[in-house]
Amino acid sequence: MPGAETEVSDTPSKPPDTGYLPAPRFEPFETGFFPDDGEAPISASVFASTSRWAGLVNGVRTIAYAGENGYRGLNGEPDPNQHGEVWVLQFDRVMNVIGSRFLDLDDMGLLHMDSVDGTVITVSDGTGRTVLIDLSAIDVPSAKGH
Repeated sequence: MPGAETEVSDTPSKPPDTGYLPAPRFEPFETGFFPDDGEAPISASVFASTSRWAGLVNGVRTIAYAGENGYRGLNGEPDPNQHGEVWVLQFDRVMNVIGSRFLDLDDMGLLHMDSVDGTVITVSDGTGRTVLIDLSAIDVPSAKGH
């Protein structure tokens, strides 16, 4: 209708009552193998990450990080007391941590994730020692039932 005015409101409109709950909110979850990513779940003074993998393990959002405990010196040389660690974190659909486990590889140095096959990650240290870790076989505390 020409010349008709439309009323504009500053108040957001309420969605119609359909009898259905709104769709659940999912946070984005970037999956894949990140071989040279130093992103870590915690401070580098506790854990220094070199690489990570993100994907679904037994239907749960999971990120595994490879690296070593503690901070490397300013010159980049590892402390002889440092050893390899793998951190495994699991998340709900809005990316709240629902479980965590860390694997302490005392006899290995700084770990790097070399490859991933399904949920099996291959990590190695600078001496050439290699370990295969099946993430689907790891019991992650408090992640049960999510």
